[in-house]
Amino acid sequence: MSMEGVAGEPSRLDRWLDEYAEGLLERKYRLEATYARKRAERAESRDDFETAETYYDRARSLRGKLGDREAAIELGLAHARTAYENDNVGTAQKHYERVVNLHARRENAKGALDALEPLLELLEAEGKDDDLREWWGHTMMVLGKAEPGEISVERRDALIDQYAEQIQTEDSVGRLYGFAVQRFLEGDEETGADLLDATWDRKDVVREAVGPFRVLLAAGVGLVAYAELNDPNASTRARPTPTPRTCGATSTPRTPTNSARSRVKCSGGSSKNWSSAPTQFRGFPSSQSFQSGFSRGGLKMSTPSTGTSPRFSAPWASPPEMA
Repeated sequence: MSMEGVAGEPSRLDRWLDEYAEGLLERKYRLEATYARKRAERAESRDDFETAETYYDRARSLRGKLGDREAAIELGLAHARTAYENDNVGTAQKHYERVVNLHARRENAKGALDALEPLLELLEAEGKDDDLREWWGHTMMVLGKAEPGEISVERRDALIDQYAEQIQTEDSVGRLYGFAVQRFLEGDEETGADLLDATWDRKDVVREAVGPFRVLLAAGVGLVAYAELNDPNASTRARPTPTPRTCGATSTPRTPTNSARSRVKCSGGSSKNWSSAPTQFRGFPSSQSFQSGFSRGGLKMSTPSTGTSPRFSAPWASPPEMA
């Protein structure tokens, strides 16, 4: 006997399911996410990182389905942290990068740095030099765009010190020069001179045919000008060789779990390392070679018109540069 074509009213159960099914499914996801997070936290507290990673992954996925962005980001960081502790480096790096991208779309500099700092520590500890250079460049862009007061001065200066110590590339010339100009505009002449000095220290890695070479020369001119403003007789007498600046970290091995509290600081020596700086220059550099890209509010790779190596760019602009 065929029931095809038989019309009838839906049953009470069918009507109830149609009305409440969506709400029941959402409630089920929330309960599962809460349960998974608690299991993950308990496992992490007893150093069972494999179990913690599994449950953080489950909780993060469920919060994503529910559209709970803030909780998903927080769980993503926890997932990355426990994955690294569980020697799952690839998963940890992927989720740190994912969180950075989520904050990049919202132009949340502080949130991006919260994920960038452990990511940089992971890349350094694992010896991934190419990735480390790329993500350091992005970190400098974040600092350059951050709203006043959004990032503490101590945190900003510690990151710039680490960047100056670790990265010796043509791209770093423009970024350090930009931060140097920013410090002079803020009235912090000593730090500005230190950053000009760090810029000039990169003279051996900059090719004369590329845009950063003009930035390098501008940094040299700035060092000479700063010296003469502070000592009008500096250009007419022999200049002593300055004590080298030292940038170093604590002796504790750098790992994502301990190096966040062992920031690199630059100390010692004079910031006026102008003895080898050029004394003549006809103009200041164009900032055209150091503009950051923008693609759908996230990260993208761009290639400078004057260089050959690609770099990350983001919705944050590069640090201010003299045009």
